[in-house]
Amino acid sequence: MVDFEEDEFNPQNGFIYVQLPNVLLEYKDLSIGAKVLWAKLAQHARGAGECWPKQDTLAQEISLAVPTIIAKMEELEEKKFIRKYIPQGEDVIKHRTNRYRFLRHKCFSDGTASPEDISLVPDLKGSEVPNYKPCSSIKKVHYNEKENTSYSLKESSKELSLAERRLVTPIPTTRQKMHLLAKDVSPSLKKEEEKKKPPNTIVPSKIQPYLDIWHKYSLKNHCNNTVYFEKTVEVLKQALTGTFFNGKKDLSEYRGEKIDLEVWERSVSNFALLAHNDDYFPNNKAPLQSLYIHTFLYNPYGSERSMFIKCLTEEPKKKFQIRNDDHPEITEALKKICIDELKLPLTDRDGDLLVQASQRLMQYFDCNKNKIVDYVHNAKPRYKRIEILWEALKSRNKLNRITVYYFVSDITYNQTIPMYLRQKGLWNEY
Repeated sequence: MVDFEEDEFNPQNGFIYVQLPNVLLEYKDLSIGAKVLWAKLAQHARGAGECWPKQDTLAQEISLAVPTIIAKMEELEEKKFIRKYIPQGEDVIKHRTNRYRFLRHKCFSDGTASPEDISLVPDLKGSEVPNYKPCSSIKKVHYNEKENTSYSLKESSKELSLAERRLVTPIPTTRQKMHLLAKDVSPSLKKEEEKKKPPNTIVPSKIQPYLDIWHKYSLKNHCNNTVYFEKTVEVLKQALTGTFFNGKKDLSEYRGEKIDLEVWERSVSNFALLAHNDDYFPNNKAPLQSLYIHTFLYNPYGSERSMFIKCLTEEPKKKFQIRNDDHPEITEALKKICIDELKLPLTDRDGDLLVQASQRLMQYFDCNKNKIVDYVHNAKPRYKRIEILWEALKSRNKLNRITVYYFVSDITYNQTIPMYLRQKGLWNEY
């Protein structure tokens, strides 16, 4: 017995594998998956030359799906590598599965052995090593299809040896083979998939502007060749002719209404605010972002039967109301700091926070005017207060960490500003 280290092992006992002949591995008109299946069938056949394994067994041994096994079988039959026999008569009693035999393919005429002579690697026990013949002693066996006879030829000096052929034609690694195997699909499956694909839905010129407006606001994309796209085109045709709301009892007041382009864009733009803008309700925007056009127009299972009608008749509701700005010049100065110094993109929510910050800044200095040195209030007090706020924030935080919330935070007014004023000698303790 061989004493292995911790990071060493015997691959013979560690994997389930098959042996591929070099001539078959180098044959380019057969997929990798079909080659592996051929080798697995040869492993089942052994010396008998025929086998009848179940498709489930092959799928489990090669780690492929049963439909893929069927496709590879068809490819091997089509390329004349195997022949399938359906059990009949007494054979049904012996085995119910199909029987497979191997055919002499033209690619084997260029190899070092015929399919009959290909033997599988035996099970190795202990330190036994199989006695392989050197490459120079192996004669090439050619097969004549016309005369149905095989004959031997001596090695020619002009022909490439096996080692030279490996240098000229690189053999793919195991990882490359498995990658090709995962991606490979037989031609028969490709043809079936192409037949199943529905043709492209023709979009009338009157409907295309409605789709363009929908996509302009980055709403749910509609891909062609889908059932949803066909239904969307059909629904928009009904909306243009005024027949869409007919038969909908909960929206009977809109019966016969036609949807023109202007009305459509107004409703879609309001819907985009609800679906994408965090300043507007609802908080959970995922259901709105997943709506297609036909469910946007009418959804019998939704809390809102028609988001189109809702967005057309009601304005989007904001999560907050903009406050009255008592100190607009302070607010504008704070906005300039955020844009120029912090490089922050300001939203409506940020603008409301800066209004709160200007009010709180003025209120803070007015409430603590007895503790702060007098010249802070006398010489341009408003802009001096902004300077103190900004310098105090920079003294305790890095620029890339400061956000709009820092201008209105309790920590800023209870700790940061008083500490900065004490350091600068602008705070009277008595």
